[in-house]
Amino acid sequence: MTPTIARGDGITLGLGSPGADRIVGAIAQTFLRIAVDGDSIADAVAAPRAHLDPRPEGEKLCYEPGLPGDQLAYSARPYEEKHMYFGAVQAVAVRDDGTLEAAHDPRRSGGSALV
Repeated sequence: MTPTIARGDGITLGLGSPGADRIVGAIAQTFLRIAVDGDSIADAVAAPRAHLDPRPEGEKLCYEPGLPGDQLAYSARPYEEKHMYFGAVQAVAVRDDGTLEAAHDPRRSGGSALV
């Protein structure tokens, strides 16, 4: 779902995830960790995520361990471990030198392999 392709700084990156209204956040957070923070593909895919859930009674911030969600001015819903609620990003990258990387999300079953 949500096939996303980005190219820049010597890398072509493909990302996708299931996850209903959480897809955009899962892809954006993973992409930012790669493009801005310089994380590896695997580290970015496995990193903690957050989702701001709009509800009639007010927004609820859902977040995984490792994020400071309790320090923000939202009604908080912390998760005790990584959870499939936050999507399941799959990623592949091809660098200009021909190096390949692939990563699957540890939140759901699946795998990645370079052949």
